[in-house]
Amino acid sequence: FCNRHPGILALKGSAGDMKGRAFKVGDVADGENKGQQLFEVNTDYWETETQARLDTRLPGEMGSLSLADGLDRDTYFLDQLCNGMLSDKIDRRGNAVRLWVKRYTSRPNDYRDVVRYGLALSRAFVEEYHGVPERSATRTQAVTGIINTGDRRPDGRAWNE
Repeated sequence: FCNRHPGILALKGSAGDMKGRAFKVGDVADGENKGQQLFEVNTDYWETETQARLDTRLPGEMGSLSLADGLDRDTYFLDQLCNGMLSDKIDRRGNAVRLWVKRYTSRPNDYRDVVRYGLALSRAFVEEYHGVPERSATRTQAVTGIINTGDRRPDGRAWNE
């Protein structure tokens, strides 16, 4: 897909620790995609960072997670965003390791991936351009109550759509 669409950067999570780097950009070394630029994201680093933003950072605090208006009520999005956890596993060599896995294997976590890839890309942007772009002047407020108790969202879609 990326080879057929100039200007599109291929993106993937790492299988290893990437020697402590949060991300790297480089060319694919071999195969049919040789020469394609690849943005590789350190999965463990960004899963941990994403979870910290969900668990411990408060709204407005440096490094907190901001969501687009309405996503705080999108249960499909939130379900996927929260579908990650650390788990004890055994690696290919028989060693005990802690890995990020889906909390519920039957549910997707694509939006969680989108958020962590976005965090990695924004960090790359900051490092490339030596600074943080100005934040929007729009501030959002935390939702403290139930928005809709019906069977459908305010726009008519079912909650699980």
